[in-house]
This record gives sequence, C-alpha cells and structure tokens, in this order.
Amino acid sequence: MPLIRQLQHFHNALAQIIDVVIGNAGDVDAAGTDGINGKLVFQTVNLFGSQAAEREHTVLFDNEIKVLSCAFCFEQLDKFLAHGFDAKGFAKIRFDAENRARAIAWAATKAEEITFDEIYQQVQAAPQLAGAASLVATAREAEIQAEKVACVAIADQVELIKRLKAAGKTIIFVSDMYLSQEQISTILAYNQIDTLCDHLFVSSEYNQTKHTGKIWNVVRKHIPANHRILHIGDNLHSDVEQPKQAGISTLHYPRFIAERRVGASLSADLVPFSILSRLADLDAQKETDREEAFWRKLGKSLGALTLYSYVQWLAGQVKRNKIEHVYFCARDAQVIQAAWDICDLDKSCGTTSGYLYVSRKVLHYSTCYTEIIQNGRLSDKSLLFLVEHSINENSAFRDIFKPFNLSDEVIDKHGLHDIIGPLDNLVDWSKTALIKDYINSYLLDDMLPTFKGVFDNAMGYYRQEGVFRDDRKAAIVDLGWAGTMQAALIDLRRYAGVEQNLAGYYYGLWGISEAIAGKSYHNGVMFSAFGNKFEQLKNALLLRNGVNLLENLHSANHETTVDFKQVGDAFEPMFKKDVHYRYLGWFNSTIAHFQAAALDAIRTWHSGEKHLTLSADEVSIDTAIAAMMQVFCSPNKQEIAHLGQIMHAATYAHAEFRPIVENELPKNESEVYSFLYGGGWPCGVMKYWCNSGLQATNSHLYNVAKNEFAAYPEFIRNQF
Repeated sequence: MPLIRQLQHFHNALAQIIDVVIGNAGDVDAAGTDGINGKLVFQTVNLFGSQAAEREHTVLFDNEIKVLSCAFCFEQLDKFLAHGFDAKGFAKIRFDAENRARAIAWAATKAEEITFDEIYQQVQAAPQLAGAASLVATAREAEIQAEKVACVAIADQVELIKRLKAAGKTIIFVSDMYLSQEQISTILAYNQIDTLCDHLFVSSEYNQTKHTGKIWNVVRKHIPANHRILHIGDNLHSDVEQPKQAGISTLHYPRFIAERRVGASLSADLVPFSILSRLADLDAQKETDREEAFWRKLGKSLGALTLYSYVQWLAGQVKRNKIEHVYFCARDAQVIQAAWDICDLDKSCGTTSGYLYVSRKVLHYSTCYTEIIQNGRLSDKSLLFLVEHSINENSAFRDIFKPFNLSDEVIDKHGLHDIIGPLDNLVDWSKTALIKDYINSYLLDDMLPTFKGVFDNAMGYYRQEGVFRDDRKAAIVDLGWAGTMQAALIDLRRYAGVEQNLAGYYYGLWGISEAIAGKSYHNGVMFSAFGNKFEQLKNALLLRNGVNLLENLHSANHETTVDFKQVGDAFEPMFKKDVHYRYLGWFNSTIAHFQAAALDAIRTWHSGEKHLTLSADEVSIDTAIAAMMQVFCSPNKQEIAHLGQIMHAATYAHAEFRPIVENELPKNESEVYSFLYGGGWPCGVMKYWCNSGLQATNSHLYNVAKNEFAAYPEFIRNQF
C-alpha cells in the first residue's frame, strides 16, 4: 500500500517515483484480513486485532522506493544543466552510471545495493563529462532536491498510519533504494510525515535488499521477539514471498500499483504525462463513482495535455497567418473552443471566433447539389461518400438509397435489379462501382430535391454566420483527417462568389504531403499540430490507433447536424434524433467528465498556477504526442476496458454503433482484419486479446493478427 509516490520533477530536473509501501504488525489473525478492500483505512481497529493493549506490537511500513522511467526524467537535465557546458546526453550518462555502479559493486563484493555516491562517482567518470565537475555537482544536488520536493503524500494512507500510531503500534519504514537513510528522512520530513515513523531501514545502508529477502533479517533483529508483524506491500515477490520466508505475516495490497506501459525512446516528453496520470490516479482513489473517476483521471492527464498544447499552438498559427475569424467546427471542436475561450485567446490574438454547425452529411449533400447544377453529374468524391461511406458489412443495397425516400420503382426504373440483384441483399462491395455509374446515369433528378433542400438551408445558415464574407481572413478548426470539410466549405464559398480560401487548422491529417507542409492549394492552407509529428512515426501509428478515440473524446453535448431550419429570420441547426437520449446519456456519464476535468486543468494553467504540480510551460505539442502514444499504442487494462466500450458510428448517418473493442474474438482468418480495425484501435484490440489470456485457444489466429503489426516499432510489438 503506497504511502508516498514521487510524481513531480524539480523544474526541469529529474522525476522518479517513490512508493512507500505499508506493512502492519500486531496481534493479528491472518484470517481476519480476507475481507480487506479499498475501505481499509476505515477498518483499522478491527483489522489489526482487538488485543493490542495486551502486548507490544510493531507496524512495519515497507518503504519500497522504485525508479519508474527514470531515464526519461534524467533527460530533463540536458536542458537544465547547460551552464556553458553541453549537457546533451546527460540522461543516458546518468542511466548508464547507475547500471555500471551496480555491476562494479556486484563483481567486487556481490553487493545487493549501491549508494547514491557510488552512482555519481560513475557519472563523474564518464568521458563526456571530463572536466565538468561543477556540472556533475549541480546535477547531483538537483536530483536530491527533486527527490525531496517532488513527493506527494497519499492522504488516506497518512490517516491510516496516524490511527495505527494512536493504537500504540510501532512504525517502521523499509526501503530498497540507493538514497541514504538521511536523504530519505529528509523526504519524509519535507512531507511532514517523519514523525509517524519510529524506525527507518534503507537497503543502501545495509547492503541488503527486500528483493533478496536479506534485509528482513536486519529488521527482525530490531524488533522484540514477542512482537507479531503483519507486512502489507504491493510487490508480490519483495513484499509478500520474501518476508513470509522470514516469518513475517503478509498482506498483498496492490491498490496503487500502476500498470506498466511499454518503453520508448529516451525522451523527457513522457514525463508530464507520467506525472499527471499518476497524481490523477491518486485523486481517483477518492471517488466513489469508478466510471466517472476514470474519465476525470484521463481528462486531467491526456485531455489536459492535448487540449492545452493544441490551443497554444493554434494561437501561434492564428497570429502568424493574421487570421481574423476562427470557426470551431461541430462537433469535434466544441471542447477545443471551450479551451480557447478559457485562455482568452480571441483577445490575445486579436480575433473573433464562433461555433459552426457542420457535418459530413450537410456539407456533402450541399456539394452534391452544386455539382449536379454545375456539371450535370456527381464527382467521384461525392459518389464515394454516398455509396461506400453510407454502408458497412451489415448493410443491404437498399440502405444506400434510404436517405432519398425513393420508391423501389424509381430505384429500379432502369434495371438496377438486373445489375446488382435484389435491393434487400447484403452489399456486394465489388458492385459499388456499378451503383455509382447507375446513380450518375439515371437517379440524379430523383435525388436532387433532397440535395437542394439541404443546400438551401445550409446556404442560409452559413451566410448568417459570415462564412461567405470576403472582407476578412477566416479559418476553420477541426480534428482532421482528410480536409474534406474545408474543401466542401470552400466549394460553397466559391459557389457564393467568394474567391478567398479558408485556412484549416487540425490535430492531424492523413498522409497529405501538401497539407502536412501547409500548402494544399485546392483546399486552402492546411496545418496540423500533430500531423507532421504523426508522419515521423512509421505508418502514422498514432493516427491509425487514435482517430476514433480522439473523435469520441471530442464529442459535443449535441447530436450530429442533419439539416437547418429557418425560424423567423434566423437559421437553426437540426440534429439527428437522439433515441431515448442514448447519445446524450452516454456523453453525460463519460466524455463530459473527461472534458470537464481537462478544462479545469486548463483554467488552472491559465491562472498561472500548477495543475497537479505541473506548470503550463512544461506542456508542449511533443508532450501531448507522448501522452497520446502511451494511451493509444500502449493502453493499460483500465483504458482498454473504458475506451474500448465507446460506441463508434462507422457511417455518416450514425445509424449503427459498435464498440471500439469488440468482445468476441475472431473465429477464422477472414474475421481477423475486421476485429483489429473495425473500431479503429488495433493496439487496443490486441492488448485486449492479450489481457483475455485466450491467445493459446487459437494461436494461429493470434499470430495472424500479430503479423499486422510487423511494421510497428519493436517496443510496441513486444506488448503482444
């Protein structure tokens, strides 16, 4: 049971994680521990027995100090320690120094532990730091300071210890750590919990560790023989198996254990997400609603980093390109606009902004109308939308024509039945090209009234919102991914006589080289905050795994726009009917909490304060990418469980929803591809398969699925 978890780094110095694991002792019946749960703190008296006054008792706090991703954190010193010396690569030097110190100590004396001084002896000995004694000294002190000030006490654990002290228990902390006893004592004192500890044992002082079990013999020598000990810890080997061998009763309590994610390249960019996610996890332990707690935790970490970094990037782009008005496009940009407004960026950028109701259906139908009027036919792009994007593997041919209210007689008046077969048959995807030709040849006049109705209303609304103004430089904001929304709006502007292009600012863009470079001439200028970074990852891994997740995390508090209606002199959006509040109910119970937590963090940063110990100047596009990479490509079990159950609409009509992670595993090779990619989260699906423990039930299909990741970096493939 962790007491202290270090989750912050000292300015741009280091970050490590300290878990102080609590062990408890007393006259305890081991059988009485069976019912221990998350409310342990409120069961203290009964838990530790009712006969405490009859004899001396000892409470053993297992101060298990672990280093989590320290190599990433050490890289912060590359920036912090310049001082006229090129400190690039210090992170690797510090990381290697510890490994080298351990190897030397083991070779010399079979030492189980090393000291902080021994580590820095090896740091100083690094050839890259020859003649840089002052820099090494600065680094050493920075690391010590980081250890001291970057600790956060877990409130309920402190309360538990206080109650144990009040019950007359003796409290002992035990730590596997290279820091000295004095240094750890300083950490405890800084967090005002040193008075709760009667004795402290640190492996570096005794050259014996919990891992090998030898330090338990040291501890036992300091505890009277008539004392009974119950040790509670998180590590199954060091905190349960080893103390049992020393005659110590144990209780495995992994409540605060964070699931390890896969590693990545040595980078300081991972540190902010690590800090926020772990501190947010501690906050989540206090929540009674576990569903809400998860979404708020994700909002405090991933959501905060992504939204804040993006709106700051967006502000820079808007200023640089002298944008005068910004349209935040429904529905994905609603929460982005909220973040923009919190940061008062209209004022700092000298712009105006507003929320623009758009949807794929409204814009494509409007474009279809202009194409028929101007060209007498639909473009390949429009036909792709109307046919392929309106159906899935469970659709019938009839579903393509449903939006147009066409009778069977009208649809088949030129012999479509002879071309594709009955309308109620499941779609044969090989025949979609024939359907497109048939539409262009025979059905345009019948479909035109539907297109015209949407077009007329859309033009009225967009004229109302100033979309057709030619006297100001405007831009749209959306998640991405192909720039089709921007292209459609530009087509409507040109139809209305506006020649000036719209700019577009996005999260990411699919493999559009011109767009990535900000030079898409047809669609107007297109820039993406994360897109150019996505493309640096082989096969655009973040986009491949993150599009559906990002779209759902950026959902709005309204359904998709299907049309507009005129009310008096104004045009208002019409939304897809939310049957029994299915969508809004889901949104309010999940995504709303995610967004609210993220926006709360942004308010904190905008006010100049720190959010969960992290300051605003530590947030960047790179830190957001690192966070997304962790969640999208290396999700933990909690993320898979909650994110995987998001119901995602695969077609523009939002007629059918499916979970991002299907629970039913594929039964044959033909189902593998759909299983992996149907929800747009292949890494999450594979992790789900791994977590299920069912790989061996059909190892052939599992290996077929694994082969889909052959082009992924090794550190991702190794998860599966």
